[in-house]
Formats: sequence, C-alpha cells, structure tokens
Amino acid sequence: MLLKTNKRNIERATTPDGLHRVFGYGSLKDPKRTPVWCRGRLWLRPTGQAAVDFTDREAMVKGDVMLVDDAGLEALDRREGSPWLHVRVLVKLRDGSVAWAYQWGQDITPEFDEVPDGIWRWEHLRVWRAHYGANNVVPPPPSVAERERRSAKPRKPAGNRKPHRERRPGQLSLIDRIEGEIERLRRERDSATRTERARLKVQAAKERARAHTRSDGSDSRIVTVAQARRERREREAREAAEREEREARNHINAIMKEVV
Repeated sequence: MLLKTNKRNIERATTPDGLHRVFGYGSLKDPKRTPVWCRGRLWLRPTGQAAVDFTDREAMVKGDVMLVDDAGLEALDRREGSPWLHVRVLVKLRDGSVAWAYQWGQDITPEFDEVPDGIWRWEHLRVWRAHYGANNVVPPPPSVAERERRSAKPRKPAGNRKPHRERRPGQLSLIDRIEGEIERLRRERDSATRTERARLKVQAAKERARAHTRSDGSDSRIVTVAQARRERREREAREAAEREEREARNHINAIMKEVV
C-alpha cells in the first residue's frame, strides 16, 4: 500500500543501524530472503521486466526486503532510473513494516501484460528467451559470486597489454609527479600572497604619508612624519600666542571702560 513520503514514514523505513529497507519485486529479489507481500498490481513490460502500480489496492505483489546503506540506495536509484523511469516511494507491507519501493513512473501502455498472481519470475524476461533460442531455455538467476565476477573489470589479453617498463633510477612515479606539481602550485600561491601583502603595506604607508601633507596649499608635496609634527607644534604655538594677545586686549578694554 502506498504511503506518504514524510519524516515519520521515512524513520519507519530505516533500521536502528541506519540502514534502509527496500522492497524488491523483480530482478532485485533474492530466493535466500524471506518473501513478503504488498498491495499493488504487477505488470510485465515488453522486455519482460517488472513494473508495479502501488496505488492499486485490489491486487498483491510478492517480493522480499533488502537492507542497504545510503550509498546502496543511491546505487539502486541509478539502476532503476529514478526518478524518470521509476519513482522511489514508501509502501506498507503485509506484515506491517514500511519499506522503500520503486513504482513505475511512466504510463501503462497496451503492450504491458498483467501478472494475475503478482509473482515475477525469471522466465518472464522475453529478451532472454529470444537470445537463447526458440526452446525458451532460460538459465537460472546468477549467484552472488557470478554477479561479482561479471561486475569485475575484465583483464585485457596478454597480447594486447602494454609491456611493463621499469623506472629508471631517479625517475618519479605518476603520484610523485602529481604531488610535486601540487607542492609547486602551493608555493606559487604562498609567494603571490606574500607579494600582495607587501604591496598592500606599501600602499598603506603611502596613504598615511599623504595624510600628513601641508594644508595651506603652498606645497602639495609629501612630507615626512617629523616635518608634519614640527609644523603642527609651530601652528599650535602661533595659535596660543594669538589667543593670549586677544585675551590681554580684551582685559585692557575692560579696564578702560571702568576708568571712564
């Protein structure tokens, strides 16, 4: 039965160890796992692969539950073509547990055949029948060891492999060359950073020097800090003398008014 994809149902589909339950009904089934039923209608695609509509509550689909981690769930999404070919949804199984499942995301066309008993079998793969002849002899599903062997990277024939070349004394391997290039780039970056810092310091010194230029407009050249301090002291002395002279003149005027 199809469920809403919310936080509560996602937690129900996750084990305490952080693994995800996935309900497999087609080629994901494993005869070693315990079978379980779920509401939904099973269809056969023209290639013989399974397609399920979990919104249909009048039929049942037989499958089993596997446990995968986050990386395994992403790998299953890529394998099943989610979300364009299949859509990963949450379903409630017959035993009451919740698991992820892949629902057919396209339209059910007339080329699809319904499976009344809801059980997908390897004999349904019509492409395998056409490949193995008219007698419909279909081999059993491959074992785990056979799947691992097929997924392993095939080795090239001995005649096509490049001969192994011994490294000369002092010759660096590819990893050593890459690490050396990374170290060189790091040194260049640090050198550029030091150069930029020095340029900023010089620019800041010039800005501080410009702040001490003469304000009377007679000379706009950049003066030193000592000259600026001397000019500031002379200016303060002149202002103090003018202030004392002004106060004395005011005092004399006040005395003259009293005498008159």
